[in-house]
Amino acid sequence: MILIYTVDENYGILFNNRRVSRDREVVKDIFSITMDKRLFMDEYSVEMFENAILENDIDVSDNELIVEPDPISVCGDNDVCFVEKEIIDKNKCNIEEIILYKWNRLYPSDVQFDESLLEGKELVESYDFQGYSHERITREIWR
Repeated sequence: MILIYTVDENYGILFNNRRVSRDREVVKDIFSITMDKRLFMDEYSVEMFENAILENDIDVSDNELIVEPDPISVCGDNDVCFVEKEIIDKNKCNIEEIILYKWNRLYPSDVQFDESLLEGKELVESYDFQGYSHERITREIWR
């Protein structure tokens, strides 16, 4: 499976049970790189995606978006899972790749991305792009 996370400079992902940030350009990018794959997420995350689609007329006709209460448990080998709140047990998942979208800012956070998920993986791509609400967003791909 491929995991996608959005993180700040200190790998923060949540503060008081809410995402630290969001950007519609990240949603566009996620849809562009997952066109041939099934994209799983939970109810909390789907609202952000649906809002970005409606507000920005993003064409998602080539994407398969699947909302599941526990998306990690149903993701297959070539599937993608957008993760915000789920706890990942790397010993119970076949994580082929991790895609990190980095905000390049510090936000208050009380939950951090588990950097041990990157152990044994190599950074194979790092790409900066202009966000809508963020001057620079970095997409990293770890395999």
